[in-house]
Amino acid sequence: MARASYAHPTAASLAKQFSQRSKDTKESNRTNTTELSTSGSNQRRPRGSGPTHHSIRTFNANGDHIDNGFVIKPARDKICHFAKLSPELRIKIYNHVLNVSHCLFVTSGYYDRTPLLGRLAWPTLLRVCRVIRHEASYEFYSKTTFKGIIYDNNFEGVYTWYERIPASSRVHLQRNRNLTLQFQLTEDPYHYISMLTWSPRGNRICWNETRLCGNLYEAPDHQRPIFVSISRLLKWFLWCAKPMHRNIPWRYQVVRRFWSPRGHCLCAEDLLDLFRQTLGMFIHRVKRYVRLSSEQKQLMAHEALNLLRELETLHTVNDIERSRRWEVGAALFRQWLADVESASK
Repeated sequence: MARASYAHPTAASLAKQFSQRSKDTKESNRTNTTELSTSGSNQRRPRGSGPTHHSIRTFNANGDHIDNGFVIKPARDKICHFAKLSPELRIKIYNHVLNVSHCLFVTSGYYDRTPLLGRLAWPTLLRVCRVIRHEASYEFYSKTTFKGIIYDNNFEGVYTWYERIPASSRVHLQRNRNLTLQFQLTEDPYHYISMLTWSPRGNRICWNETRLCGNLYEAPDHQRPIFVSISRLLKWFLWCAKPMHRNIPWRYQVVRRFWSPRGHCLCAEDLLDLFRQTLGMFIHRVKRYVRLSSEQKQLMAHEALNLLRELETLHTVNDIERSRRWEVGAALFRQWLADVESASK
């Protein structure tokens, strides 16, 4: 008769038993999974609510989806009454739910307006299913009036709003004729930027904003706020020159933010002030400290000319006669752009 062993199991024996037990468990799970997958009653249902291959091929940003239509496939073989409607009726429903006639603000000012973020930047209707997202996103991003408030040539709010839009919907902005950026005229246009340069943290912010254009500290102290402002505007022009942003039709407006005996009506002096705070900086003495390559100067010309044309349109719409200083400044700016284009050839 063999004697019973009362010795404790070693670590090696425990590891061997554990590995054998886990191996048996995996094999049993694999067997059960195979049996379930081969049985006809437990097969996985195909994912519903997806666009067909034909609908994906026929969709484009020119609005052809309204004529061709999409085949909406309901999930779990249920009857989708919404899919039975014609594309024209579905478009009317989208416009009613999204309320594309309202003006939505994409940025916030110093003391008014809330930026368009979260559910407003990407409405809930655009998250229902992929087909509805294709149909409704075109209506929302190509017809809604979006307005941005611009202070001190700071376009960071516009960048943030654009990045929050789904990548598949950004192309629809190229067909929107209601994208407006509203410049705010103040009594001291460079006051806030001057305050930034008074603190170490503000100096670091200004330094990061001007690294694209050159060295901030090469400019005299009284010209550094102008240098920061022109750097912000250059960043905007170069951003608009990117392939995905080049065809977005931005429109520009101007609003006076200080009291004037003329009231809220614009005058020639207001448009001249806006020109000095934007395009006029390129013919200012501070431009000698701006360091840009010839390629960058050529890229910025497209949106810079668009801004100049919008300012000329504001003269016509508000029945304002162009002053001589405006004509001289616009001619000098056009000459500067012509020199840039001729130097690049």
